[in-house]
Amino acid sequence: MPLVGEWVSWTRVRNMLQICRESHPQCHSNNTNKSLPVGFRVIDVARRCLTEQRNCRFVALSYVWGSNAERSTIAYTHTMQDLMVDASLSSDRLPRTIEDALTICTRLQERFLWVDRLCIVQDDAQDKLRQINAMDTIYSTAHFVIIAGHGNGAGYGIPGVSRGRPHFASQQKVALPGLAAVNIVRDREQDPDAVWRTRGWTYQEAVLARRRLYFSNSQVQFECQQSLLHEDEYNGGSRLDPVNQMSPTDRSAFETYTYHISKYSFRSLTFQKDAYAAFTGITNTLFGVNTTRFGLPLEHFDRALHWHSALDGRTLSSREYDGVCFPTWSWFSVMRQPPAHVFHHDVSFHGALTAWHSYDGSELSPIKDRPDDTDLLDWRSYMAIACSEGCVSGWDVLLPQVSWTELRTAFDQRWPDYSAFYQNLTKSMADLQEDVVSLVEETPGSIACRTRCADFGLKDDGKGRWLALSIVDSQGQVVGKICGQTRELRATPAIEENSTFEFIALSLAGVPALQSPREPRGYSGIPGSPMDIEPTVVVMLIGRQGRVAYRKALGWIYLKHWAASPGQWKTIILV
Repeated sequence: MPLVGEWVSWTRVRNMLQICRESHPQCHSNNTNKSLPVGFRVIDVARRCLTEQRNCRFVALSYVWGSNAERSTIAYTHTMQDLMVDASLSSDRLPRTIEDALTICTRLQERFLWVDRLCIVQDDAQDKLRQINAMDTIYSTAHFVIIAGHGNGAGYGIPGVSRGRPHFASQQKVALPGLAAVNIVRDREQDPDAVWRTRGWTYQEAVLARRRLYFSNSQVQFECQQSLLHEDEYNGGSRLDPVNQMSPTDRSAFETYTYHISKYSFRSLTFQKDAYAAFTGITNTLFGVNTTRFGLPLEHFDRALHWHSALDGRTLSSREYDGVCFPTWSWFSVMRQPPAHVFHHDVSFHGALTAWHSYDGSELSPIKDRPDDTDLLDWRSYMAIACSEGCVSGWDVLLPQVSWTELRTAFDQRWPDYSAFYQNLTKSMADLQEDVVSLVEETPGSIACRTRCADFGLKDDGKGRWLALSIVDSQGQVVGKICGQTRELRATPAIEENSTFEFIALSLAGVPALQSPREPRGYSGIPGSPMDIEPTVVVMLIGRQGRVAYRKALGWIYLKHWAASPGQWKTIILV
């Protein structure tokens, strides 16, 4: 077997592609239900120019753009006609990485190449929006995606193509008595040139691709939907990288969404205004086109609000970047420098306690929520308890007056399924005052609801890796927790001053009883025995700025203590 050296072994690369082509028919199924966007164009490698082609086999490039100084040849409205002339894309006009990608196509006998800087008209807002909204189609339709895994810009080049791979990537064979020893080539763990893995745009480009040809400082790797192959044939590792899979395990669409958020949110973006666009391909694949509001899926909207990050607790800052709105309730608002991991609050079941509304151009309309798997755990029994405790408007059956069976029967008769229950929640906004509607209409990124609010204190636990904050009632008793890291919130002077904070109810949820205190804080499912799941209320800690509220943190409070608090029903406009 040949050894890995300074330059790519094209024979081995062609062999890797052939193995997939001949052994993995599922990797080559046609995406017949996907159409490339109007105005889709590619580089004709043979003619060295742009051409409009919507029915061709093409290869896509994923790379790091780099600084403005490297943006010499880019498609603009005034250059498009010139770039479609034969030989217009001469090697002296192209950044080194783009030129190397053309070389790869030539070596592998691929005629057409898609590169964003040349195939999207950068100063044509309509064309740019159309192509960006089709990123899921472009990268999943590509025959394979060339990944330039090293370099901090388009001028760096692709290792092993035009620039030799560094000495640490060389492979040597040592003859010993009766055997030969060969070192396995690996990338450095801390390689300052491995910028591609840190960038926001490149995340979805890898996830959406069906086949990836990854060029690093050490070797070439080919990853398809079935296997991982190495230019280094002595490397038998074939485990697929879960980060590069659209759905790494058998997860629901929403669970897959939260998985990718936890990975993408730690990537960096040169311009925060790109945060939505660099994730659009993933949301389009999971939920369809135009099915999100500021990045949150409409059909799982209430549950999607259950995120937390290390930046929680910050005061309200500018929410608009280059004309793009980032409301505090959207996790995209924390896509800043340095990046902060975003996670979702994991619960055993979920049910909304309020219906969020947004302005649709003519009136306030409910954001239709349809959570996953509400029947896996008997959410009706838990929601019936929440209703009897006064946590849902329009319910008059009190818990002490009836048995469990009577309570559940009354609930089922009124709301036979979750859809009927959620429809009841939307009625709470039926009689809004005109000035409230006008305020939502005039405030970009705002959403509104009618929900129960209550004041609680915060207690600094001062221990553990997460440096958690507990939520305490007026007697100082711990009744809940702030989710995740609380670095910025812990720095709030009001915590040391024993001040109270305003919380709003989002959802009913559950945590396993084993996570709860030894003394049950909930209810008995069967007389004399505790429930397996402790019912809690997922709450949002909010701040105020005039008549609008903004998100500060996510937490949870035991239902029993939330119901016992002296709360009020308020109309909340969240920005």
